[in-house]
Amino acid sequence: MLEAALRYFIKNNSSSMMSSIPELDGLIEHLLNLLDKDIASYCRNSSQYFWLLSMYLNANVNCCVHLFQRGAYCRLITFLIGTPTLTQDLNSRRWTSSHTRDFGSLHTTLASMVLHCDVSQFRTVDECSDDKHPNILPIHDLETPLQTPEDVKNILFAPEGRRYIKEAVAACREMTPGTTASVINMLLYCSYCNAVFSQDVLEAIQCQIITAPSHDLRSMCSLLLELLQVKDQLQLQRLKLCVEGHDSDGLLDIIQKYNTTDSRRSYQCIKFLVTLANKCPVAKDYLVSIMAKWQWAIIWLKKKMNEHSWTPQHTSNESSTGRTFQRTMSAQDTLAEATALFEQLNTEDEEENKDDKDVSIDTSNQSIDTSKQETSMETSENSDNVTNTTSEENSLGLDEIDT
Repeated sequence: MLEAALRYFIKNNSSSMMSSIPELDGLIEHLLNLLDKDIASYCRNSSQYFWLLSMYLNANVNCCVHLFQRGAYCRLITFLIGTPTLTQDLNSRRWTSSHTRDFGSLHTTLASMVLHCDVSQFRTVDECSDDKHPNILPIHDLETPLQTPEDVKNILFAPEGRRYIKEAVAACREMTPGTTASVINMLLYCSYCNAVFSQDVLEAIQCQIITAPSHDLRSMCSLLLELLQVKDQLQLQRLKLCVEGHDSDGLLDIIQKYNTTDSRRSYQCIKFLVTLANKCPVAKDYLVSIMAKWQWAIIWLKKKMNEHSWTPQHTSNESSTGRTFQRTMSAQDTLAEATALFEQLNTEDEEENKDDKDVSIDTSNQSIDTSKQETSMETSENSDNVTNTTSEENSLGLDEIDT
């Protein structure tokens, strides 16, 4: 009933300032006040409450402005993770994974509020002509992004925001499939040309890849694939941080760490690298250039394939429970594609060696030609000298020398 009343009121009200309407302003404030006690006490039944806020936000841009004016962003963040402070433990969570399924509309609301804002002021590198904005759906009625409110500046783009970023990344795995689009778009949108935000997102994803069950990594791989394909001046930096890491937390480290205790986790990381190379030319060139650093992983996968017999077709290393690697057609394809990358490197090396050899031969030929020219010139000079000699010089035996 409340939803229908709000929709009708918004549709038939032309005011651009929702806060100037006392009845509506009072209603939104009352709804937000429920976060402090009632919603926290009955969080299992909160999905409809957060859906109502999400519906109001997406009604039009004026409703988003109204929510910012009422401090909704800060209040919703506080409900989700507690009061953001630097002393918070990044690994602690206020709510369990099961609660996240009830908070889908909460995450969507927070993400959509950020997507309404212009975050270009937080970029750490300049945007270039070859850069391409993340492929995200635009806000339906937003012609000009809103100026970023202080709440967003002080939470999302401050050190205190790392815990929320980690919570948002975890939500991408724990929420119902098909409901994470806004959260993913927000993470990509804020990572564009922003080295600090990109690193925080990458670290949160890598933490999930390490700690989440090995049969529940598909959503994290999808998010990571989207992030690494963002085309800006930081793309190669993200690739290096993701693959090689900076503190023993890159994908290559994860593959090596778990190849005996959790071989399915290691396999999925290898499969991700192969998929990334097939979808992103920049990533392919980079992975081929560091092939020496992960060639051992391809050898390990080939050994695993030889150690196991074929499993039934319905078996999957990505969705089946358990930690032991299984020989599947998908794994066979992954090995073939990884081997093809290695062979490409060998081909390029052979062509490079051939080019070097050709250059060496050309240089040698040029040297021989130069030597011949110098010899010819000396012979010509000697001939001229002989022709101009007097008869007295011929008597010294120069005729014999010519002979």
